[in-house]
Amino acid sequence: MLPASLDEAVDALAAAPAAVPVAGATDLMEAVNAGRLRPAALVGLGRITELRGWRYEDGGTAVLGAGLTHARMDRPDFAALIPALADAARTAGPPQVRNVGTLGGNIVSAAPAGDTLPVLTALEASVTLARADGTREVPVSHLLTGLDPVRPGELLTWVRVPLLHAPQVFLKATGRSGPARATASVALVLDPARRAVRCAVG
Repeated sequence: MLPASLDEAVDALAAAPAAVPVAGATDLMEAVNAGRLRPAALVGLGRITELRGWRYEDGGTAVLGAGLTHARMDRPDFAALIPALADAARTAGPPQVRNVGTLGGNIVSAAPAGDTLPVLTALEASVTLARADGTREVPVSHLLTGLDPVRPGELLTWVRVPLLHAPQVFLKATGRSGPARATASVALVLDPARRAVRCAVG
């Protein structure tokens, strides 16, 4: 299925709750090739342009589309907004992975080595999950720990990230030089409004 809009994608998942949404497919194809996943059907999100951008929201929040690629997050305008997330996106893999791999895919796959996950957790980001009968907001940390997982028929559409306008950094260790899968990673952010320092480890 190749829906052309967000509403069509939500309707497609309502009609086939066992279907797997797919955008960049970097994590999905790895799972399929390793025999860990055999999707009954796929809902392709590549034609839904609204999920590939980002915008500001009142209250000092950035709303990121789930289809935002790692390569897009590495651009200077985005890096000035959320530096640690840009750092994570920059090291997510070789160019061919960064060009197609998406923020939403990184979150939903919840792989331990997912580069954006410590950053989103430290920033206390949340996601919007859409389904035919409405939407709900869930902290990224709840998805990652299984406290409140994505349910059948739901589509991760938006990621809301508070803009702290303060120092933040992402660092990772790999088994080789250059972009590679993390063996360990850490995100550290300062939150001046709360006079706090937050840290998340991957």
